[in-house]
Amino acid sequence: MHRRGFFEVLCASLISGNAYAANKRSKLSRSVPQLDESVSHLRHELYRHDFPGLVGAMFHTVGAGAQTAVGLSERASGHAMSIESVGRIASITKVISAMAILRLRDAQKLTLDDRLSKHLPELSAFDPDDSPILLRHLLTHTSGFQRDLPQGNLTTEDKFIRLVATAAKTKHAAGSKVMYSNLAMGLVGPIVHRASGMPYREYVESQIATPLGLRDVKWALADVDAKKRVRGYLKKTPERTKWKAAEGEWQMGAAESFGGIYTSIGDLCTLGQFALAAWSTDAWPVDAPISRDTMREAQTELVTMKPREQKHGACWWLGHDKKLGRTVHHSGATDEYGASLVILPDHGSGAALLGNAPGPHELEVAAKRLAAHMKAR
Repeated sequence: MHRRGFFEVLCASLISGNAYAANKRSKLSRSVPQLDESVSHLRHELYRHDFPGLVGAMFHTVGAGAQTAVGLSERASGHAMSIESVGRIASITKVISAMAILRLRDAQKLTLDDRLSKHLPELSAFDPDDSPILLRHLLTHTSGFQRDLPQGNLTTEDKFIRLVATAAKTKHAAGSKVMYSNLAMGLVGPIVHRASGMPYREYVESQIATPLGLRDVKWALADVDAKKRVRGYLKKTPERTKWKAAEGEWQMGAAESFGGIYTSIGDLCTLGQFALAAWSTDAWPVDAPISRDTMREAQTELVTMKPREQKHGACWWLGHDKKLGRTVHHSGATDEYGASLVILPDHGSGAALLGNAPGPHELEVAAKRLAAHMKAR
């Protein structure tokens, strides 16, 4: 990140506010001496990247972590990026949407092996008997649906589904290969609505976000408190030496289950700590949105693919590193925002980054470095 024209927000905090760390507060005092070093390391990492503004965090399953921010949330006003800043997490929304499907499965409202047409009969043409699209295919990017949404009216659920029925395409048989698809995960919102009887947003807020302790979830930039709002920026030159403020925001409409959520770095940490907690031996909270077994299932391969294919859980990308062991992650980007969340289940550590410009791969690599640093703390 260019130092000239930017200033650093010297703010750091202990990540200890969510329900899953509440019974571990006694561990914090023993970890506080390491906080300054962790913040310094985090700040150094953030300055390596050319973003108008960037906020990052490192965390353990429970206990002490570090958050800090650099740069500006809005260049015109000179407003500083902070650990309270709220921006779009884009495709990390998919992880939360998948949790909604898994919660409905646990409530016996659906199964992962339900055919797509059972819940969206308007799309029966995409559901042939010899290779039906199952719900698990939507969650693992193995449905065969094209990557992007077809151009057209997304303003209502009915119009969105009608658009898919008439304009969408499949590229391969369901379950035969991995091909990332925003369209497939965009269909999760209508499925959640029909299976639960609650609109997708309402279900996510009441059944996932609130019990999980996600405090900053919003669906439009205008709904974010002005003091926390992060303005997105477009890459103006290939070298990203100049930036152009985004005008408006991507209107995802009824397909927003693939990437619509705005939230804070604190909420990303809470999500990451919840995923890590599934692999710990600590007691599981009775009010958790899904069970420990279900959270573990979300981080394991849901569709068996060829050895060289990318492994995928319930919208978590799965990997293995010789030094880090298992890696579980997801990143997201629109033209104006970038975010990444990485956890290392074998070490109980993780990291998250949120910036007001695109760069998901760059942020994912950085988040892995930060999570690796945190595992030794």
